[in-house]
Amino acid sequence: MMESKQIRLNLNFGLIVGLSLIIMAIAAFFALDYLNTFEANLKGDSMKIDASLLRNSILAWLIILITDILVAWGLYVILKPINRQLSLLTAWFRLAYVVFLSVGIASLILALQTATHSLSNATREDIEISILLFKEIWSFGLIIFGCHLLFLGSLSLKSTLVPKLISILFLIAGIGYILIHSGKFLIDDFKQIESTLEMIFMLPMILSEMSLAVWLIIKQKKVSHQLIGV
Repeated sequence: MMESKQIRLNLNFGLIVGLSLIIMAIAAFFALDYLNTFEANLKGDSMKIDASLLRNSILAWLIILITDILVAWGLYVILKPINRQLSLLTAWFRLAYVVFLSVGIASLILALQTATHSLSNATREDIEISILLFKEIWSFGLIIFGCHLLFLGSLSLKSTLVPKLISILFLIAGIGYILIHSGKFLIDDFKQIESTLEMIFMLPMILSEMSLAVWLIIKQKKVSHQLIGV
């Protein structure tokens, strides 16, 4: 009976991480789409803007925040039999990224509060500054997220649980995040280099977590059996 409960518990961890990663990807699409549309409207000539776009973007970012915490916790549980210390360190790096994302979201909430008041050239500028601050904080957080992926890739390479291809994708994606977002802070006129790096690393950055999500959902029983050593 206890073994059966343990299997179901470990099975849930695989589902939690897999579904959280998929929900996160969907939320990220809408978060960026709403935010970009809001920014485009803000730069227009209209004296009215649709604050609901920014509100919806914030809601999507909050969903990302919650799912990131669930993924950090779930991956720690799934991977700690391989190396408890490294698994814990990997989780803490993702949670550190979550802290930066939280601060960035606070900046968007400030922008929303400003957007709900009468719009003027001054308030437009305040909103733009708040959104720019969010992007810079988030970008710095993604450097830490890249480190998380490097640890995750290194950890999963030591395991027979995660396919080697997914582990390699994590390593490549981690390098991509670090190069792209470090370059924004360290290199002047980084736009052209950024575009090239994004072309190189975009596919691994997208496929790494999505492939893990699909694999965890499909291979739930394998995950649970290896966790309890049966």
